[in-house]
Amino acid sequence: MLDVQNAVGGAVKLAQLSDQDNELGGGVNPAVVTQAIEEATAEIASYVGHRISATAIAESVPPVLRLKAANWTARVLRRNAYNGQPLEDDLTREETDRKWLDGIARGVYSLGVEPELPPADIVNDKAAYRDPTLIVSRARLRGFS
Repeated sequence: MLDVQNAVGGAVKLAQLSDQDNELGGGVNPAVVTQAIEEATAEIASYVGHRISATAIAESVPPVLRLKAANWTARVLRRNAYNGQPLEDDLTREETDRKWLDGIARGVYSLGVEPELPPADIVNDKAAYRDPTLIVSRARLRGFS
């Protein structure tokens, strides 16, 4: 939650964005923040989920992905606070993040946590025995024109 707090601009701003009805007296509403985090991570997972397993990310979340998730969560909180109206700056940053995530999904960029592939089995490229009556030559094709 500390990453999200930094992304929105501090604890006071996080409390303002998460407690719209002031039911908590200016405190952070963990349910709202959790919902925003889940929405942000679901969006990110929709891009990178087929390339990187959830267990690989869970073992060590790359710092850049953590930052992107925190910033995306901050945008979700701001959008929800302003009745679904995103800020112009947020739209620009979201478009940039989506392009970056698309690059991750296509394999242009790497998060550095792709699993190591096991070496391929040794393949014997030697041709198998072939019946000599099946050999094709000019002499055998004489008369087929």
